[in-house]
Amino acid sequence: MSSRFASLVLTFTFLAAPVFAQSASDAHAGGDSRYVSPAEARLQHDVSYLADDLREGRGLGTRGIDDAADYIATVFREIGLEKAPSLDTYFQTFPVRGETRIVEPAKLAFTLPDGSTDSPDRRTYQPLAIGSTGQGENVPVVFAGFGITANDAAAQLEYDDYAGIDASGKIVILLRRDPSPSDPAAPFGGDAPTSYATFTAKVANAAAHGAKAVLLVNDSASAQPADTLLDYRATPGGGTIPFVMIERRLADRLLKAANAPSLADLESQINADLKPRSCDLTGVTANFDIISERATIEAKNIIGVIEGEGPHADETIVIGAHYDHLGRGGMGSLAPGSREIHNG
Repeated sequence: MSSRFASLVLTFTFLAAPVFAQSASDAHAGGDSRYVSPAEARLQHDVSYLADDLREGRGLGTRGIDDAADYIATVFREIGLEKAPSLDTYFQTFPVRGETRIVEPAKLAFTLPDGSTDSPDRRTYQPLAIGSTGQGENVPVVFAGFGITANDAAAQLEYDDYAGIDASGKIVILLRRDPSPSDPAAPFGGDAPTSYATFTAKVANAAAHGAKAVLLVNDSASAQPADTLLDYRATPGGGTIPFVMIERRLADRLLKAANAPSLADLESQINADLKPRSCDLTGVTANFDIISERATIEAKNIIGVIEGEGPHADETIVIGAHYDHLGRGGMGSLAPGSREIHNG
């Protein structure tokens, strides 16, 4: 006999749990005039369990999401849902890529034109997840403005921070976001950033020009009220070269050592006429060692089956939802800088 599937995949909205609802008479007897229906009680029980701090925000790779999966599978069994024909359990496992993480403490140091060494305090620089693993010794450093190459006639954008420099095999210092001209009608004008301002665009363009790594600094607007470094997980992954955020004062030390204008002056000049101010930091080289990894995590779909019958038994209905969430935040969260549990 053929069957109809009503498959509940990654769902908690269709769960049944022990019913703790009061009857109407019990509620009135206890002085509570509000009647809680069995459906409401089930939902409250499910959500209370799944959103509890012990579930750790149900982030991938956490014990909390495994506990949530076990809970859902248990309820499927209790209400009589069958396993999918091809599975021995309610779980359909599959591999996914987890978050990128730094394996060892990042190392960054500079040699200046006079032969001295600038070994910045670890609190003044922060690798970002969009960068990759990478090492380098005595790598030349260049300033490449906002790191933008824009040739878009429709948007009236003709701008290239890499036009006057050779970034191949070098570390590029880049300003965050994109230029901010005073005229809102000018290219890059207005409140909304362009697609060139994204971390993804900056690292891809730097790699396309042969850069060995990126040192990102806050633009003047992002540095207000404080020049705060982003959390490692505040960016997506996917870059092919190391991507490290540094404080503006560190960038200024390097610029000063190379007799270049200050970061504020360079940014102000770019904003004034929308002309790049990229330059080599002659005599400044860097040593860096960034080691990160992105582990593979076993994830689980949870599948329950109701066998079909009648004239439509040869049809299949799939009802799906997700039970994972954001864990402790990071990229994709409305509070990307927070590492608090995102209960969901």
